[in-house]
Amino acid sequence: MFESYYGIPKSTITKFELMIDSLRNQESISLEDQLLIERFNVLRNNNLINKPPFHLEIDSSQIITAYLDEKEYEKIKQFDRQKLINEKKKVNIVFKGQVIRDDILDCYKIISTEKIRGKNILEKINFEFNKL
Repeated sequence: MFESYYGIPKSTITKFELMIDSLRNQESISLEDQLLIERFNVLRNNNLINKPPFHLEIDSSQIITAYLDEKEYEKIKQFDRQKLINEKKKVNIVFKGQVIRDDILDCYKIISTEKIRGKNILEKINFEFNKL
């Protein structure tokens, strides 16, 4: 699943965009390709395409991809997923953001992060949002 251009070399981005354009020009494409183009459009139209993403486990059946600017990303990139699992810890994140669609969130302010005991990486997530 395509998530972001963050950290991707310009040459790879150019190739990816050419592929997207090629898919758009085809008369018939797979459902997977349709979903890829749709996600690409949502990210680009909401100025999220260059932002670093992170995943939020809302419950056992729902994971949301949140996007934030690099300054806010610095507040969470310190947490190493494997280390959290090994330590049987999880991260409680309080933030403000805007729901773009069910699986995409524009996170514009991380208020706090706290490493706490627990089996799940992100069991409790507190956020304020404005639904479009």
